[in-house]
Amino acid sequence: MRLRALAVVAVAGLASWLVAMPVVALTNYTATPVANRVSTFTEGAGINNSGQVTGSVSTSSGFCCRAFLYSGGTMIDLGTLFGGDSSDGLGINDRGQVTGFAAFCSNNCYHAFLYSGGAMNRLGTLAGYYSIGYGINDRGEVTGNSTITYYYMTLHAFLYSGGTMIDLGTLGGPDSVGYGINNRGQVTGYSSTTAYGLTHAFLYSGGTMADLGTLGGLSSTGRAINDSAQVTGWSETSAGPTHAFLYSGGTMIDLGALRVHSRGYGINNRGQVVGETWSTGTEGGTGQAFLYTDGKMSDLNSLVVSGLSVGPLVQANGINDSGQIVATGCSPVPNVGCMAYRLDPIAEPAAATAIPTLSREALGGMALLLVASGLLLRRRRQP
Repeated sequence: MRLRALAVVAVAGLASWLVAMPVVALTNYTATPVANRVSTFTEGAGINNSGQVTGSVSTSSGFCCRAFLYSGGTMIDLGTLFGGDSSDGLGINDRGQVTGFAAFCSNNCYHAFLYSGGAMNRLGTLAGYYSIGYGINDRGEVTGNSTITYYYMTLHAFLYSGGTMIDLGTLGGPDSVGYGINNRGQVTGYSSTTAYGLTHAFLYSGGTMADLGTLGGLSSTGRAINDSAQVTGWSETSAGPTHAFLYSGGTMIDLGALRVHSRGYGINNRGQVVGETWSTGTEGGTGQAFLYTDGKMSDLNSLVVSGLSVGPLVQANGINDSGQIVATGCSPVPNVGCMAYRLDPIAEPAAATAIPTLSREALGGMALLLVASGLLLRRRRQP
């Protein structure tokens, strides 16, 4: 009887240890179309922590495009500068301010803008007639690039802060671009390092532009940065293909690719990365949107359980701290076009079979169970 009781205790203890072990739950998503009018083209570029989205949408006349702010289920047309015919929203902060670029003449005249309080404000240029705003932080600071002379198309990354556009310089070559900015005013992008166009990702902080290097290849680009100064982007690898990376703590980590190539376009403060992966020769409309989290890159299409009407998802450009993602789906059917989506995470029940390892206590319980069972068996066999 004592042995039977011991066996029962061992089984009960083992069961409790197994139940108490942590189980990783899978995250799926519902897709919400970012549109409130018929359009053959809508692209989502940025998302903030309130789930507001910015991007571009084709106009009713078929011309591309107009910058929009999607908020509360409504798409707001942000207009243009000086009666120009197009604009594009590229970055959004938690205050609902948007940056991007807008045309204001018919001769490739584009200026960066800051949309705030219902008005589109021109940010001007470092010199010349061209600038683009790519990223904006919660202080309303903007980064992008601008011409630096009136006569040559040499572009430098800028930081727009306090009403002033500051030239961030380069890593030694002629050109640079600022793509992402965090709430500490740190900027990432790329800069040429030589006169021959070789480019490297950079981190601009405290007045200094630091070279982030590459994954072994010749060139790299920083695309987005979080408040911990983690950067994502893409780099040529020593083997040849371009791969998304996560730069953290002074190290550039290769995120791999679901296909041959990949690029990281967005990162949140949890270090989750979204982007695009594609095969050689299929970039631009036939890629595959991905989510990188917990050390694994996953196809976003496989995680969306409802709401995807125009697809598949070919690109994901932004992710907020709640895990909401802005992505774009494009139909392989001619003339159907592309649709921007906001992907909202939903909690899935924990998988009962997802038990990767056993603790020492559980192993001890199993040993105790085996000993008790063996003793019972021997006792039964005795005459």
